[in-house]
Amino acid sequence: MNKNMPACEQDPEKFKYLIQVIKDLLVTQIILTKKSGGQLLNEGEFINTLPKKKFIYGYLTGFITCFLQITIFNDTASINKALLSFFHGFYGKKQAITIISNTQKYYKEGKLYKEGFETGYNESKELQEGPEDTLITGLAKYLESIEKK
Repeated sequence: MNKNMPACEQDPEKFKYLIQVIKDLLVTQIILTKKSGGQLLNEGEFINTLPKKKFIYGYLTGFITCFLQITIFNDTASINKALLSFFHGFYGKKQAITIISNTQKYYKEGKLYKEGFETGYNESKELQEGPEDTLITGLAKYLESIEKK
């Protein structure tokens, strides 16, 4: 591998496949909530599916970061490209840039962001290291909790 080039550019097909796997795992959680109505979401139909909440921003960042850290796509450029893809898909281009630009600020200042990050990171780790039937539900539980309010 060329160390001067991000891994996502060296093997774009494998990167795209891995991003789809992560997306499927996360969308499954969204589908399980009342908010989605249990409907399958098609490619490109993710925008405005998730509320603009710092816990969710943190969860997605933690989950995706941890998931990629054990792969060849563990470089900063690949992780940032993946995060941009997810935030763009769920929130649109403008909001995605705002979220990514503020991740450090959110982490330092926000309890909810930090809690979301840790939940997402830990669930990603459990999924990768645990038994095959490991369930991840942190995002779905959070979505359900805010629906009750």
